[in-house]
Amino acid sequence: MRDPSDVAKPNLFKQRFDIPQGDFVALYQGAFNYNRGLETAIEAVEGLADKGIHLVLMGYGPLQRLVDEAAARYPNIHVHPAVAYEEVLAHTLSADIGLVSVKPTCLSYLYCLPNKLFEYILAGVPVLSNDLPDCRDLIASYEVGSIVEADHPSGWRKALLEAKSNGTSQFEPGLKRAAETLSWSREVAPLLAVYSAMGEGRH
Repeated sequence: MRDPSDVAKPNLFKQRFDIPQGDFVALYQGAFNYNRGLETAIEAVEGLADKGIHLVLMGYGPLQRLVDEAAARYPNIHVHPAVAYEEVLAHTLSADIGLVSVKPTCLSYLYCLPNKLFEYILAGVPVLSNDLPDCRDLIASYEVGSIVEADHPSGWRKALLEAKSNGTSQFEPGLKRAAETLSWSREVAPLLAVYSAMGEGRH
């Protein structure tokens, strides 16, 4: 994985949706599914158009109609179709912050570490997450983002306003460190060692 700091930041979302250059783009990428916090995220950005905060929803799924209707209703909500794997990085890089908003409706969701969390980090994009224990621990240990204090629309709205106001440059060192540490090139050696040991144990 390339160091995100070596990649020129694209503006694919701003170009596609005619978003002013100085505005702030929050990205939800992944399945438009139930219990992923889509409804909360949408309600959180209602009324924030005049604050220069936009929500881009990139993906597809059962809640497609919900996100399409929200985009038609609010000028700062935009729906982007899912993209091919090799195009994900450039699109993720186009955001100012990435959202992890999974609802902890079961133990699997409570202790999840979703793919999008690592996609944001490896793209060098700070993370804004609700308080999921393992997500919180990873975000705190690498200093790659913030945790929303209250998982409801007003809590997310407050967190988004603070993120835009404070900027995200303070997370750059942590994002670089995390991208280097949490990469496949670092993970493959210990994984292969485990498989090798398992194979030797069968003889």
